[in-house]
Amino acid sequence: MGPCAAGIRAGISRLLAKTREGVIQQKMNKRFRQIFGCSPVNSEYGRESRKRIGLIAVISAILAVVVIGSMVYSSGLFREGPVMLVISTKGEDIVAKPLNEIPDGTIFVEGVLGTTTVEIKQGNVHVLSSPCENHICMNTGWISNPGQIIVCLPNEVVVRLIKN
Repeated sequence: MGPCAAGIRAGISRLLAKTREGVIQQKMNKRFRQIFGCSPVNSEYGRESRKRIGLIAVISAILAVVVIGSMVYSSGLFREGPVMLVISTKGEDIVAKPLNEIPDGTIFVEGVLGTTTVEIKQGNVHVLSSPCENHICMNTGWISNPGQIIVCLPNEVVVRLIKN
């Protein structure tokens, strides 16, 4: 292939790229108009749409801060008091004691399917055995911080750590 053919091929490629960019830009402008009801170009309508986008961004940021703040607050990370171990089955709390007052060992919890064994060792808690099929509760591992939870849905057993 000669230098002339290569130049023509490169020119055609650039032209196709510009055409594709133009088509993509047109599609984006059309979609923008559908969403915001105005054109994104510098005009009265463009300024309005930018204001609308800015307002949406500010509202979204405020909403994100509120949601994240409420999640952190509800986890109990900043509450005073000891870490509490709460074990529930069938909707009833059967154990609700400070974790540091519970001696190392096992707690047997009767659930819907049978007995779930919860092990406590050095301030850490995990499910040692459970009669459920898939053993997700056992595979959750050890928990030791407020807000962490182990759930065995089939046996209806919930093990969680909270701050009182």
